[in-house]
Amino acid sequence: MGATQPILAMQLRASGGANFSFEVRVRDAADARRRLVFSSSFSEVRPTPLHCQVPLRDLPRDEWVTLLLPLVELVPVCFSSGSAGYRSIDAIVIRGECSIRKIFTLRGDTQAQAWTESRAGETPRQAIVIPRECDFPPGVRAAAHGFRGSDAAPRPLDALVLNAGIIC
Repeated sequence: MGATQPILAMQLRASGGANFSFEVRVRDAADARRRLVFSSSFSEVRPTPLHCQVPLRDLPRDEWVTLLLPLVELVPVCFSSGSAGYRSIDAIVIRGECSIRKIFTLRGDTQAQAWTESRAGETPRQAIVIPRECDFPPGVRAAAHGFRGSDAAPRPLDALVLNAGIIC
């Protein structure tokens, strides 16, 4: 596959009740192959030198979701070694019952993305801008879900900007 853009976006609809998982195979800066495995059946983040299991606890079911993975941040956090910088995507494997609308990558890292306005007493929150041609059509109910690689484990993104409208 060889995609080098650092943010992977997947628009999908996972069926309720059944386990759902997907795997992103990446190459790091030292050309080592590694796997990020995301699943609704995992309860905690479990890294090993060659793969990392990440739970999808809060993934909405039976509704469209834009799932954002900032690989440039996730790979170094999940594989804590000096050579674990993100280089490219080798493959994407999806398991379970789901519908897929689009899978695409976005340029730039999340550090260069927009910051939303803060509410009273809060700090500004990070946002990722989705291009209009990749957005859902008007009237389609869709949620946004993503991970940020700061701290010890991936966690949901604070906000997502879709066509200049903010969804939290």
